[in-house]
Amino acid sequence: MSHLQSLGYSRLHIFRKSWTAKQLRLRIYEIVRPLMYSMPDIGRTRKNIGNAERLQLEYKKIFLDSNGEYDFDNSLYDLEIHNNLPYDQGLMFNRITQCDFCGMEHKDNCQFAFQDTVTLDSILSLMKYDRELELTINWKAGARVNLKQFENPQFHKINLNAPTASGGKKQ
Repeated sequence: MSHLQSLGYSRLHIFRKSWTAKQLRLRIYEIVRPLMYSMPDIGRTRKNIGNAERLQLEYKKIFLDSNGEYDFDNSLYDLEIHNNLPYDQGLMFNRITQCDFCGMEHKDNCQFAFQDTVTLDSILSLMKYDRELELTINWKAGARVNLKQFENPQFHKINLNAPTASGGKKQ
């Protein structure tokens, strides 16, 4: 589970409740795909395929096992549910609350271990405490990805008080 230092900044992405776990995983792969140094070989026979089909083929090659199910032992990353559970306050100690998703008590993140057909709405309905569902990508040691852009991000500076092209200030 996650015991590594965070690298990067949180990003907000909005996903539809009607999406399945597979659709969510595919979208997350699409988001992090530009970080990969090399793409999986999907065969030379398909030269003129669209981006959506290429994405599907890459996802299949990286993340699906021989039965077409999500492979939790893939070589790229683990998708985890960030542990933001409350602690039960005791007189002498704090007790960790039982995880809504796996039913166990743990301090670390919980693996996003849902079947491909489960909807995000069903996953959200498991939550007993009022909080946001936060997902974390835990890169595996052998993953060939370019994380340098997270170590020293280049932010654009914007002057919100600068006049617009029409001569007035932005509103």
